[in-house]
Amino acid sequence: EEAGSAAAQRAAMGADDIPQCFSHFTHFFTSGDKLVCDLQGIYNDVDGFVLTDPVIHESRKRGKNGRTDKGARGIDLFFETHRCNALCRSLGLPPPVAGQPPGIPQR
Repeated sequence: EEAGSAAAQRAAMGADDIPQCFSHFTHFFTSGDKLVCDLQGIYNDVDGFVLTDPVIHESRKRGKNGRTDKGARGIDLFFETHRCNALCRSLGLPPPVAGQPPGIPQR
């Protein structure tokens, strides 16, 4: 039954889910210190995603990564619109809780 559930999750994922989940993952993996977002690019069946022009928000110091780094406010703005998708759930990324730094998902 687990294999059927994994197949159903993969079927429910769209191409837009992957960059969204990647952004969520970067925040989680850095324990809330950074978030990579605003990924632009293309997807093709041969190479997968070719992504360019990322924005990196750093929670401790706004502007550390250039003019587009909005610091903690940029991270907050991302999560105001992010909705966890099947890929987020399959990686064990819980929704962020306001005022709490994330931890690394347990396997």
